[in-house]
Parts: sequence; C-alpha cells; structure tokens
Amino acid sequence: MILNPRVFSFITLSETKSFTRTGDLLHLTQPAISQHIKSIEEEFGVTLFEKNGRDLVLTKEGAYLLKYFKRMKNVDDAMHQAIDEYKQNRRRIDIGMTPTASEYLIPRLFTIIFSRTPRISVNFHVHPMVELYERMKTYEFDFSICDEKMADRKFLSKRIMDDRLGLIVSNKNHFAGESGVHMQDLRGEKFILRHGKSSTRILFEDWLTLHEDNISRYNVILEIESIPIIKELVSQNHGVTVLPLSVCKDEIKEGILKELEVTGFTIRRGTYLIYPEEAKESTLIRQIMISLDQATE
Repeated sequence: MILNPRVFSFITLSETKSFTRTGDLLHLTQPAISQHIKSIEEEFGVTLFEKNGRDLVLTKEGAYLLKYFKRMKNVDDAMHQAIDEYKQNRRRIDIGMTPTASEYLIPRLFTIIFSRTPRISVNFHVHPMVELYERMKTYEFDFSICDEKMADRKFLSKRIMDDRLGLIVSNKNHFAGESGVHMQDLRGEKFILRHGKSSTRILFEDWLTLHEDNISRYNVILEIESIPIIKELVSQNHGVTVLPLSVCKDEIKEGILKELEVTGFTIRRGTYLIYPEEAKESTLIRQIMISLDQATE
C-alpha cells in the first residue's frame, strides 16, 4: 500500500507546527503542503489547524483525525517491515509494557518467545498505562501487558496474573515490627511514590478516597517512575512506598523490605495481556497466554 502524500504532510505538520519545516523534511513546497491540508479539510468538512499567535495549533477535529492518520501510517510501516522480515525469514514484534509488568515479566516473556520462535527480534516499550493505551490504538505494538483492561472493543484482554498492593518499608523502619498499624499513623512518614498517572498510584489514591482520606494528608517527598530506585531508597529507610508485591517479593523474602500490616489496607489488581481483536488466532498470542497461565498457577 502506498499512502497518499497528504498523510505524511498532516502528521509532520502536526509535529513541526511549521509549513516551512514540514516542506524541508518532506522535500515538498509550502503550497504543496497547504494543498494537502486543504484537501483533507474539504474531504471531512473540518478545520485541522488554527493560529494561536505565530503558532499552529491542532483543532479538536484535527486531533481526532490525527489519531487515525497515525494509525494508517503505523499499519503501513508494519506491513512493509513484515514483508522485509518475511523475505529474510525473520519476524519482529513490538511489545508494550507498564513499568510494573516489565519488572518481573520481561525475562519470562523473553524465554517464552525465543523458545518457540527462534528467528525473531523483540522490542519492549515501557510506558505508563495511559500512554500504552494511546499507542495501542495507533497499532504501534503487537500486544501490551498492562495493569487494567482496555476499554476498546477493537482489543481483547486476558487476565494473566493476580497481584495486590502493599505498603512497603525498610526492615529498619520503626513501624516494621508492629502489627495493626492504621493508615492515619503514617501521615508523619515520608512517602516515595510512583507518578500520578501510574496505575499503582491511581489505585492507592482511589483507596484513600474510598476511606474518606486523601493523598494531600501524607508527606510525599518524591515521585519517580523507576521501581528499582524506589525500592533502593526505601531499603535505605528514606521513606514508605506503595508497590505491587510481585515487584518486591524477593526483597521481602530476603528481609531487606517489609510489608506493613495496615488495618483494612487491601488493594487487589490484575495483569492483562491486551491484543488487537484480529490477532486472537495468532499462534504466538496463544502460546504466551498458555505459558503465562502455567507459570502463574
């Protein structure tokens, strides 16, 4: 499939916000770029861009259409890449993962995939859940492993693991040896948490709200996406954190970290394999589902 040049003009202009820069990148004249944009606007009866001072800004209609144009480009790129790899008797897959899932599932997935499909290359892309969903919608990934189902009928979800969140401290923390700790007792502690868009953070704040509490009542001294850094800082007794037990079970077993016994604190969550509906017959998807089911029994 050869994409219409206006696809590239629209996508590039949305990124550069400059007709001159877009023309330079695509080796086209500015009038040609303008004609491509006008053609799209006339076809769909919308305005794609509007001026904000000297800047070009996407309209709401433009932003909506851009998602579909990016999807077209990603499908086209994937098709050309697939044919090239087919000619070389190779295959490449792109896998999206949340930071939590990547902590414990990348080695397992690597083993599953390469034990069954030796001539393959794999790219893991680790992003917060919200970004993963957006990139799945533009078909950038063959499948993703996320902390929640995806609310889109074009994608199917398979629960592959059960987990729960824990309040985690160093074994040196003064609460480490206590039982029956109440959440309110921790308001004087320093908290080291994941960023606000992570599913772990969202679930924790939702739990607080449900119990007529709020994150603003706690002393959050650091927000960072790196789970290994969070675990290291907490192990040095720099604060309390909230993490899935799956990512800190080894440190808990070794006595480096401790899960606090907080009264009433129970937050369960699942891990899901999410893939396009048209991939439901994929041999690789089926193999991964079967292997992960067996590994988590």
